[in-house]
Formats: sequence, structure tokens, C-alpha cells
Amino acid sequence: AYNDGGRRFPDIHLVLEALQWEQIRPVGDSPSARYLHAAVTLDSQQGMFYIFGGHGFSGVPLNSGMMEVWMLDSPAKGWELVVFEGTPMTNSAGGFIFADENCAAVTINTQLPANRAGHSAISMGSEALLCGGYTTNQMSWPGNGNDMECWWFTPAPYPRFDFLKLKSGSPVPTVRWGHAMAEDPKLGHALLFGGISKGSTVLNDCWVLQVSNSVDPSAQYEWLSCTPTAATALKPMPRYGMGAVFQESSQSFFLYGGFAWTGTRFASMSDMWVLEDFADILKVKWSQVNAVSEKPTAR
Repeated sequence: AYNDGGRRFPDIHLVLEALQWEQIRPVGDSPSARYLHAAVTLDSQQGMFYIFGGHGFSGVPLNSGMMEVWMLDSPAKGWELVVFEGTPMTNSAGGFIFADENCAAVTINTQLPANRAGHSAISMGSEALLCGGYTTNQMSWPGNGNDMECWWFTPAPYPRFDFLKLKSGSPVPTVRWGHAMAEDPKLGHALLFGGISKGSTVLNDCWVLQVSNSVDPSAQYEWLSCTPTAATALKPMPRYGMGAVFQESSQSFFLYGGFAWTGTRFASMSDMWVLEDFADILKVKWSQVNAVSEKPTAR
């Protein structure tokens, strides 16, 4: 059980005696060593695990060209490099045309994201949403000027990327890496917090992307701020590298840890915060969660 000094949240119970780690020893080729990549599982692809991009040990993100995507087939314990039809790898003209269920011609993969590191990816039902990151040693940023770039990834019937389209006049989070994201599966919202922007500014802003329970990559969406506006409002310190999760039963967005700017130095954190009423800018608020038991060390 835990509380924020007044409001009690639903208990979380873990059965630990049956939990154990097992190292997977894949058959065949595997992704090269990397860090600052992103990973998701998708409702429509049971048993499949996808990883996107990442930072190699040569000092720059892996593969300076298009986004590198690998899929792990968990039952078969094998990795597969995902091929995007219509890309220069398969078609020098770019783009791939196929007929949908209504026999209409659909062209995909005319644009593809550059490979990157420090980005975030979340599952949005049958699609994944990838946002942010940097492309060359934190010196090159994908996107339009200072606007953060996002992409939809759809694995079937053919793997494809679609640029996230925004409604006219929609605000856009600034470019960043090391941010945290989580999905509200009930209403289909995507939430984003913090990270590091151009110029190494550490952030503690909050954004919500209004989607729905059914994603349409061709539709236009809108970002809205979920940062409390009151001058005295409590907020987590600016940070990056934190963990985030959305709790559906309480409609709350939780953050834990990260590397925070304390005002004089960077420090790893062991604090937990919860964001409530994120869809209403007049009611939204952050509260620090005070555990009544032992808690993980700073990280």
C-alpha cells in the first residue's frame, strides 16, 4: 500500500516466489550490443518482442541510415531483422504499394525514420509509437527545427512506419532524449515526461497525446500540456532516464527515479511521483508517493 500524504491508491501485490530470470539464448543472428534503444510488445503480435535503434559502442547510434528494427519470436527463441518493403534496401524508387481489404491501393514506407538513440517507444494496441531521440552523438536531432518527431510503427500486413500527423495549431514538445512515456490503455492516451533537450537543458514538462482506443496512422492528432500551471504547484525535479508506467484502475501516471538536476548538480533519484487528472489542465497535479515499506535504491 502507498499514499501521497492523504489519498490512498489501490494496493499492488506481487507474488515473488514464482519469479525468476532466465537467459534467452537465441538461435541464429542477433542484434549487436547496444543501449539507449526502445522496446515494445504489441497486442496484435502475441509472443513477439520488438526493439528499435539504439546506441552502439562506436560513439554514434547504430546504422546512420534508416531505423533498425529487430523482432524476437519468443516461442521460437529467434531474432529477425525487420525488412521494410519499398525502402532503398528493397526498392530504389522508394515506397511500396499493396491492396488493402477493400482492394484499394495503399502506398507505404515513402518516409522512414532515421536511426536514433535515447528515444522512447510505447505500445498503442496494434501499433507502437516512437518519439524523440538523437541521431548523431547528441549533436543531431530528428524533427522539424525544435519540434520533437514521432512515428507510428505497424507490423502487419507489411511492416511500415508512418509519420505522426498533428492537427493544425497543435503545440509540439521540444526535441529531447531520455524522456519517459506510458500509455493509458482505457482512453488510448500517450503520456510523456521530461528528458534532455537541445543545449542539454533537463526538462520536467508533461505532455499528453490524445489518440483513441483505435489508432489510425493517417489521422491527425494533438498534443496537450499536462504540466500544472500554478506557480506553487508541486512537480518532479527536471530529470532523464526515469521509469514510467500508467495505472489504469486509478487513471494515474507514475514516475520513478532517473537522473535529476537538483539545482546544483546531477544525482540519481529514488523518489516516486504520480500525476492525476492529466486530461484536465485546471485539475492536473503531481504528488510525491511516500512508500510505507522498503523501496529500490536510487537509479
